[in-house]
Amino acid sequence: MAACAIPQGFVSSCLGFHTIPPNGVNILGLHFGHDGAVAVVTDGIVRTVLLTERLTRVKHAVGIDRAMIERALREAGLSLDDIDYCAIATTQTIPIILSRKDEIALDFSADTAGALPQIPSPVTGPPYASGNIWLSNETFNFSYRLWKERRPTAEMAKRLSINRDSFDDLEVVMPPENVVSPVAWLDTWPTPGSLSTLPELKLKQLLAAPENRLLFHYPCTIRLSGKTIPGVFVDHQAAHAADAFYQSGLSSSLILTYDGASQPLSAGLLCIGQGNTIVPVARPYTWLGGFYNCVAHAVGLGYDAGKLMGLAPYGAPNLFDPAFVESARSLKTMNALGIADQWLKEVLERAKTLGYATDALGNRARVLEPINADLAASAHKTFEENVLAIIRGMSAAALGAGIDLEGICMGGGCALSCPTNSLIAAENSSRHIYIPPSCDDTGLAVGAALWMQHNLLGASVPSRSIGEPVSPYLGANIQPAAVQSAIAAVNGLVAAEHLGARAATAAATDLAANKVIGWFEGRSEIGPRALGHRSLLADPRIAQNWPRVNDIKGREKWRPFAPAVLAERASEHFSGMPFPSPYMLFTGDVIDRAALPAITHTDGTARVQTVSAKAGGFHDLLTAFAAQTTCPVVMNTSLNGPGEPIVETPDEAIRFLLGSEMDVLYVDGHRVTKQR
Repeated sequence: MAACAIPQGFVSSCLGFHTIPPNGVNILGLHFGHDGAVAVVTDGIVRTVLLTERLTRVKHAVGIDRAMIERALREAGLSLDDIDYCAIATTQTIPIILSRKDEIALDFSADTAGALPQIPSPVTGPPYASGNIWLSNETFNFSYRLWKERRPTAEMAKRLSINRDSFDDLEVVMPPENVVSPVAWLDTWPTPGSLSTLPELKLKQLLAAPENRLLFHYPCTIRLSGKTIPGVFVDHQAAHAADAFYQSGLSSSLILTYDGASQPLSAGLLCIGQGNTIVPVARPYTWLGGFYNCVAHAVGLGYDAGKLMGLAPYGAPNLFDPAFVESARSLKTMNALGIADQWLKEVLERAKTLGYATDALGNRARVLEPINADLAASAHKTFEENVLAIIRGMSAAALGAGIDLEGICMGGGCALSCPTNSLIAAENSSRHIYIPPSCDDTGLAVGAALWMQHNLLGASVPSRSIGEPVSPYLGANIQPAAVQSAIAAVNGLVAAEHLGARAATAAATDLAANKVIGWFEGRSEIGPRALGHRSLLADPRIAQNWPRVNDIKGREKWRPFAPAVLAERASEHFSGMPFPSPYMLFTGDVIDRAALPAITHTDGTARVQTVSAKAGGFHDLLTAFAAQTTCPVVMNTSLNGPGEPIVETPDEAIRFLLGSEMDVLYVDGHRVTKQR
């Protein structure tokens, strides 16, 4: 197909989300690692994103299959013949896993000599005069190997999305070992010895050499179901960067990505975004995500960063050690596990000298006791101070080079830390902060496609106002017949009434009567947080709803909940955070804590989602609740049970209703209740 760029300002007149012109350049984005995903992108506009975990019901599922690719294409109104390019995000230490039985017929071959003239070849030498870049295996000259040669860990096996019970039916795609190549390995890059050296980076020199962006991909030919497609592999962190910057509406931005990888070299990336180009500047050598997960495990929460973030406000950072802020001490030679072990050893010794009782350490049942809560608070402060040091160092480098950056974009799983994001926003009040709803690995398929479309093929970025939210509702379309079928399948167990447009008012009435309701509407939201299309809702004015909803979801009673608030009234109830906050990625202070006890955390804050009319019926629900109660806020959490992904289909939502103490379920205009 011929390229057809979207005109600047090409925007839908009805909802405000970007529409798709005919005959555009269609790119299929794939991510095979944990939080696997398939995305379809046309001229920089995301048409659909399917998440593996939502389809397999295995949280953080690994892998994608042929049926998932075909379904994503159908959802986008395309066939494989319409796909011009394919972009695949690298998965750090997880190989590409395929099933022989699935007959996905997916194959790769390195092909950069003339076969793909429209895709730039990667740079074959380092951009720095010092030559400070690693050369490694010949990237993506893949050969198949039986899975039995590289058996997965128990955790990985649990997450496999295809044929999880039979390793022998699986194949993995791995590069040959010990082959030296002049092409830079995707997961390596020059890195400063410590963050204090960031201002010394020669940004002008880097930005003046656009070929520096070509160290983070590798062209290849992809054969999928008998069709040959020009393809490209995109570095994991580069895909995170593209997912953030190219959807931000910003013309220039500092970009920071950081996640939970255990090896600091591959756990983050610093870039400068300008127009349709992202130029990687340095690896920040961040160990923060892996460190945070390890501390969560040490206090008894498993490797669950989200739980540690919720626990931290119950404690005080009395054990914080500034020596572990990387600008003060280089920890370059250690991985995240080693740093976490060293940090825990030192702070626990300090805890004993301060008189802490340590017998409750790591006891999940006693996680709120000072030794655990203060460890969480101290780890969180260590995390935040390091992130702020990275942002300050990069900002100083840009200032010294005379580069004016209007915003900061962030990606990677660590960007889910709402308190940290709010601190960054407060310290950079003159800049717009943008984080996509799928900043974790669920956004990598989108990011790989956007990196290819803009940074490699040179397509212009669709015009978007700064702060204009990109729709997160990109999951599969739910047909009315599917709703009817799901209700009919449990005939006699539920009573259903079709309310249509009256559903929002009825749901508001149920909430005002202190019923806990499920709200299922249209296409599901991407990313890890429910944003009003697959949500469990309650009245935030009643304190008992906090433990009540935790019981319904099978969670620890101490874990907090988030508010959803009408965007136009958010400043009446929350302060100290940037507005709008459509993706629940910033923390604000609750102005009247007594009025909203069910969503006010122990430190007086809340993780806020602002809801505009673009959220559809969810906005109508909040409007109706405000009209009935004068309160424009509801408690909003994800519609799922313990250890499960967010529900995707009507039958899964009804199954949750029948198996829980939730009172009422609304499914695309139907009010569903359990038969007594």
